[in-house]
Amino acid sequence: MAYPSSSMFFFLFGVVLIASTTPMAHGSITLTNLVMAQINVLGRVACSINGNGNSSTPGVAGAVLTLSCNGSQTNLGQAVTNTTGFFNVVLNAVDGLLFDPSACSVNVNLPLLNCYVSPPTGTLRSAVNLLNILPSTVGQVATLVSGLFEAVPT
Repeated sequence: MAYPSSSMFFFLFGVVLIASTTPMAHGSITLTNLVMAQINVLGRVACSINGNGNSSTPGVAGAVLTLSCNGSQTNLGQAVTNTTGFFNVVLNAVDGLLFDPSACSVNVNLPLLNCYVSPPTGTLRSAVNLLNILPSTVGQVATLVSGLFEAVPT
């Protein structure tokens, strides 16, 4: 599985959510009036006081992330960070029937192994932002990226 380079990762933080969502059509995900075959949510969790860090901050390996929308406790997708802290949550069209990226977040439960963040318990949460929509042989593929993580106490 390929992960973006750390320099690309910091570019991703500047991406602004420019897509709007539309109602579901025949059970498919629609985003900016396109039928989505797949949605990828990329990002990185760094071992820093707030989970964001910079290019020289080590990533958090083995952190379990979940993707949820509309404040729901239901997880639409899950991923584990690689050795450098990068992750990729993949949703197929059937996985995210009510997917609205403007109301979705990536969540990491605390504490993290071998890394201190503040507060030590709770959740790190990040909104997701649209990076691009590309055609594929099975339909459109949307790539979204996580923004800055914020601590949410429990």
